[in-house]
Amino acid sequence: MTRNSKVLLGVATFMPMVLGLMLVFVYITMIPEIIRMVTSTGSGTEVMSGYLSKIFSGKAFALLFLIIITKLGVLIYYIIDAIKRALKSDAERVFWILLFVLFGTIPLIVYYFTKIVPEPETNSDGTTNL
Repeated sequence: MTRNSKVLLGVATFMPMVLGLMLVFVYITMIPEIIRMVTSTGSGTEVMSGYLSKIFSGKAFALLFLIIITKLGVLIYYIIDAIKRALKSDAERVFWILLFVLFGTIPLIVYYFTKIVPEPETNSDGTTNL
């Protein structure tokens, strides 16, 4: 894997966490407006529909969509990499895949730094850098 490919994979690996923090920030910035809606004199259904429209707003929905797409893409890449990579045993391969599926982003980051970063870099012509 080339150095640029490793860097791109590292960015993609951390992207769901960064987007998740952005989503939390979007929701936090909505709190004052939601409080104003709840304390207004509107009926319960108006408050609830306004509340739901804020929670599922365009920015929040777009961030959630990007999180799901990047997480799924990175997860598929890492599962394929674990299947193809020459690991010590099949048990280790199954162990990594189970970690990916069951525990989310943290095992992906650990795999990136323990298996992908240490491997020798290759040039674009397929030769290995030493």
